[in-house]
Amino acid sequence: MISAAKDAVALTNLPLGEQLARAAHERGGGVAAAELLSRALLWQGRIADSDEVLAGYDPDDLDELQLVQWGVPRMSRLFWSIGDVAQSGRLLQLMRDRVGHRALRLVVDAAGAAMAVHENRIDEGIEAAEKVLADAESPSQAIDFAAFGAGLAMPVAGRGLNFEPIAARCRPEQKATDGMIKVMIRYGDVLALATVGDLDAADRRTVEYAEFSSSGQFVGWAIAKIMPGLVATHRGAFRTAAKAIEQALAALNAETSLPWQLPARLILVRAYAALGEVAKAQQVIDDAEEHSGPHLRLHEPQRTISRAWIAASTGSPREAIELCGEAAESAQSSGQYAVAVEALHHAARFGDRQIAQRLTDVGRLVQGPVVGLYVQHAAAVANADPAALCVVSGRFEQIGLMLSAADAAAQAVPLYDRAGRRRECAEATARSARLAARCDSATTPAIRAAARPLPVTAREREITALVAQGLSNREIAERLTVSIRTVEGHIYRACIKLDVADRDALARIVWN
Repeated sequence: MISAAKDAVALTNLPLGEQLARAAHERGGGVAAAELLSRALLWQGRIADSDEVLAGYDPDDLDELQLVQWGVPRMSRLFWSIGDVAQSGRLLQLMRDRVGHRALRLVVDAAGAAMAVHENRIDEGIEAAEKVLADAESPSQAIDFAAFGAGLAMPVAGRGLNFEPIAARCRPEQKATDGMIKVMIRYGDVLALATVGDLDAADRRTVEYAEFSSSGQFVGWAIAKIMPGLVATHRGAFRTAAKAIEQALAALNAETSLPWQLPARLILVRAYAALGEVAKAQQVIDDAEEHSGPHLRLHEPQRTISRAWIAASTGSPREAIELCGEAAESAQSSGQYAVAVEALHHAARFGDRQIAQRLTDVGRLVQGPVVGLYVQHAAAVANADPAALCVVSGRFEQIGLMLSAADAAAQAVPLYDRAGRRRECAEATARSARLAARCDSATTPAIRAAARPLPVTAREREITALVAQGLSNREIAERLTVSIRTVEGHIYRACIKLDVADRDALARIVWN
């Protein structure tokens, strides 16, 4: 029964795994059966039941093998499901102190590596995972845990290309020891491909990884839905992304809120914000607060990027740029160099002309062709070079980053307009509109400005956006940390330029 339960869990057939492991446990299967039963329950979202199975064992009565069988699932529950970093850390240290057998110690080290990654100790987590993966004596369970940690860490660290051989090593079905961890490794594979800009390969992987053959695997099914949602967001297919992520979140609505909801929600915020569905985006980012703390610190830079997209969607590009800067700083300081580069790219799209050199410097630490396009784009923004913006727009389009392509073309529009180059201005406007339409008519600060080339400054447009949201002059001044007189001056000058009588009419012209 224990052997059959192992096979069921490896194949992600969790109800069958639970049934067989419970039968084995009731018939004296001991810790070996309890460990399998606990995992099957944990992956079905039944956290309390999972812990109850293990609570009856005293670690002082267990030998090394039993301690690992008991300790790793209990530590996993404490860390990922409860967020008790201190207690899970003590349990990890207990196993390190007592386990001397080489293969068992590798399992413990691999689990520790995955925990370190989630705490945002990126370099430490990758180093520990690579040691396990390089050791010829590593058992399959250790390889799975190490690959899981590496799959989340290497892409954000800018080492997405390095993860491919690890993903390939874990791809064969017969090598899996835990079907759920295998699904998570697959997510890392798709994340790595998307991060380096190989969206076609990422799409192929999502199709390959979407097949399930048994019931009771809603977590695995949900993660398999998050994968195409992630790739669709990179491509600018925001309605496709939103639909996939909404389905994933519905599946993850177990009796205990599952931490995989966090990365899913952060992707969904970006999709809603790009579509201009600000209220939905704000609700999702608020809901995401339930998943926070040191055990999920890995995702904090992406949380800040999501907030930046909400700010951009509400017509506050300066706030969006500031948030991108915060995200880049926190990502870079923790070794998430690819995320830092991504945040700086968003800042350039929102109009930041000061980050080209910084993006170049951080970009040297990031693998893949897409970072070179980010650098070219930031340089074109810094130099106010409309021709270069159009060139990089074409290159973004070639690799499938459609909204970045639309933004780059849109940013060329006012530059051509000021130079009196009407034909080029019209071409850039048409190109931006065409690309935005392919992104489900997504809107960004650059696209809005290109579509409505009104003679107002970026600051006047930002203040008018807040007027359109119903804020008073005093509230706008507090939001932007300026004086009321400054706000009034911007509104007055914009009204004069557009020949309107009051702030309400101004808001209707600029934002309706």
